[in-house]
Amino acid sequence: GLRRMPGRRQEDPEPREPPAEAFVCGANESGQLLGGPVCDALLSPVPLLLPGVRVARVSLSLSHALLLSDEGTVFSVGDNYCGQCGVHSPEQITSPLRIEALNTKAVATV
Repeated sequence: GLRRMPGRRQEDPEPREPPAEAFVCGANESGQLLGGPVCDALLSPVPLLLPGVRVARVSLSLSHALLLSDEGTVFSVGDNYCGQCGVHSPEQITSPLRIEALNTKAVATV
């Protein structure tokens, strides 16, 4: 957001903090945890695999996940057999994929 701070112009945005590191663990047979190898389960926490992306929201399901960055970019991963990851091919998405169809949309939540 924009705030008036002494010594700063009104239009200068606040400085951004570096992204906090996030970790995931649990069932991951479809790659839905956005981190680590696709396998039955990740028993120990592993880092979320989106370096440099500040995460605003995450929505997890049984076999896929959506992630919203603080800049409004939506990523998906996991089971896409019915198009639930936002791409047209029915392939499994095993690493975070930007949903290009939402690039021109103002996404507030996932």
